Amino acid sequence: MGSYRIIHKHKDLYFLRSEVGYVFQYPEHQVVGENVFDDISYGLQRFHHEEKHLSSLVRQMMEFVGLSYEEIKNRSPFRLSRGQMRRVALAGALITNPKILILDEPTVALDPKGRVDLLSLIKRLHEQEHITIIYITHRLEEALEYAERIVVFEQGKVSADMKPCEVLARLQDLCRAGIVMTPQLRFIREANKILPIRIPGQVMKEQQLIDHIIHLFRKSRGE
Repeated sequence: MGSYRIIHKHKDLYFLRSEVGYVFQYPEHQVVGENVFDDISYGLQRFHHEEKHLSSLVRQMMEFVGLSYEEIKNRSPFRLSRGQMRRVALAGALITNPKILILDEPTVALDPKGRVDLLSLIKRLHEQEHITIIYITHRLEEALEYAERIVVFEQGKVSADMKPCEVLARLQDLCRAGIVMTPQLRFIREANKILPIRIPGQVMKEQQLIDHIIHLFRKSRGE
């Protein structure tokens, strides 16, 4: 999309609104329709999309995010669970086919299963649709597991810009910005102090760490 100065008062931002999708931290704050169908289709209606295609596009988006079209299309968004409401908000942001998707703390107040399900959906969205996702979070474990690039802000300014494999070397920057080190990072840091073979920096995801430990164990037994 290239660079675009959105603060320029003479700029027409109409086209930009169709290029960027945004999901609020609390999706109930962005509900605009009386029912799920109206809420999801609002973005298309705002951009004067043809009425005859609305139903098929809304159904497609709902199925993609794991919602039953027939079951909840006429239901009020406020009668849904928190996880369902987040999926409705995500479907509404995706229906205009944005090139960039901004998610503000999307897993807040979700139970562990709901958090994993939503993160898996977001990962699938990035891999299948090739959408650039800007994921705002205070959970370092989520960033390590799913991000390709981590940008840390401190008092409104960028204090660190790194790949996940660089996190261990930049822990001081993260702690200064108020980000809590994860149990996994603490384990890696302490293990590297006592193990004869260091755990490499690219081992940041949970399954990678498990696989690496199993590999070291088998190697030590000569397997």
